[in-house]
Amino acid sequence: MNAGQDRLPSGREPFRPAWALAGVGLLVVCLLLRSWPSLTRPGLFVEDAILFSHYYGHTRPVSDIFASHIGQRYLTVVADFFAWAWAWADVRWQPWLYQWTGLVLAVASVATVSFSGLVRNRVLLLVCPLALGLTGLNHLYYYNTLIYTMYTGVLMLLALLFYPPPQSVRSFVVQALLLALLPWSGPYSLLALPAALFLFVCTANRTRRVLLAVTVLSTLAYFATVSGSTVQLVNLLRPWILVQYLQTVFDKIFFFDFTRHLPMWYGFLLLLAIAAVSWLLRRDREYLLQAAVMLGLVFASILLFFLSVKLGQYITTSDCHRVVASFFWMLFLVVTVDRLLGDRPLHSPWPLVCAGLLLTLVVFDNRRHPHKGWVPPVSGLAAYLETIRFYEQQGLGEKKQAVCLQLPSGRPMQPRVLVGYRGADARLLLPMDAEIVRGRRFVCRRYTFNEERL
Repeated sequence: MNAGQDRLPSGREPFRPAWALAGVGLLVVCLLLRSWPSLTRPGLFVEDAILFSHYYGHTRPVSDIFASHIGQRYLTVVADFFAWAWAWADVRWQPWLYQWTGLVLAVASVATVSFSGLVRNRVLLLVCPLALGLTGLNHLYYYNTLIYTMYTGVLMLLALLFYPPPQSVRSFVVQALLLALLPWSGPYSLLALPAALFLFVCTANRTRRVLLAVTVLSTLAYFATVSGSTVQLVNLLRPWILVQYLQTVFDKIFFFDFTRHLPMWYGFLLLLAIAAVSWLLRRDREYLLQAAVMLGLVFASILLFFLSVKLGQYITTSDCHRVVASFFWMLFLVVTVDRLLGDRPLHSPWPLVCAGLLLTLVVFDNRRHPHKGWVPPVSGLAAYLETIRFYEQQGLGEKKQAVCLQLPSGRPMQPRVLVGYRGADARLLLPMDAEIVRGRRFVCRRYTFNEERL
């Protein structure tokens, strides 16, 4: 699936997979060094707690992944599938499996870009994964949660749109499968629809057109499952929303949220600079198409939030609402620098200077935003999981008894499971009962058994 064999534009280096692989490896090392305390303490953060609670006990059929369980109108089929699969494992290992799955898919989304051929300069191939993985992915949750695969899966999908036509049947099949499956990651896959249609019009290669058509059809099929409208076009008529939209793009994306409320003309000056670079590279049609798609994804992904019904709930964007814009803005900068450098030799100082500037940006960004590398741990999780395992071994099902266990983590979403018999005639054990000999602080006082039979 790499881009090493496609025709090169004039003045570009050949693609070197070994350098791309080294860059991804460097990202993994830096990620472990930056976030070791958080990556060694899984926590069932955010909606992972809901997925864990829903699929616990491996009693759900696999078809259950095509229903929403996190209180939203859209599906997260990829995350649900892994949650369903990991429910078969020992309960004490499941938070680790959630985290490892998120970590692998997050690194894979960055690697997908690295092997796309968008960047060819050897020095930038080393730096690009660091820029995308440590700054473009704007929160640690992309690495240590399962539910955030709804974003990293979409990033991988969008990155695949930039791939050249595959050179073998195997590569074609792999790309087709990924392009068919990844739209089911989450709602931001809607962005693939206009991007794929635009690229479909701009390419004459039949093989690539088939792959883009697969993307369009799969995305449309996914959105046919969304219950109710999630878009409010009337927001376009509200001036304060448009102003806030532009401020979000300029302040939090273009200028990386380093300062608050920059004068808006700073953003327009940056757009003029982008126009100037586009004029310098006007003969590189491939770059102009790629840049148009990347910048389109930046603006469109933020616009999706401001047109969403979620606007009334959040008022302003969270990190997850900005991740597509953040990721592709950083990619746009790296790709633009790569095109400006051309095929300069390795000993030229300019690639090193540009790489140094990008690394400085990444370091400053991570110091400015510590949540990209660390999140507070969830206390008591290990004891909670051991308590679940203990009661699993007490034969509660044979006694027609059940115990509801919840982790009082103080977070909005807490894991809550029912261990034992699930029938309507089950006897629910309470904290004061003689059978409760361990983990009384985790035992719930009430439970609705209908929840488990849904």
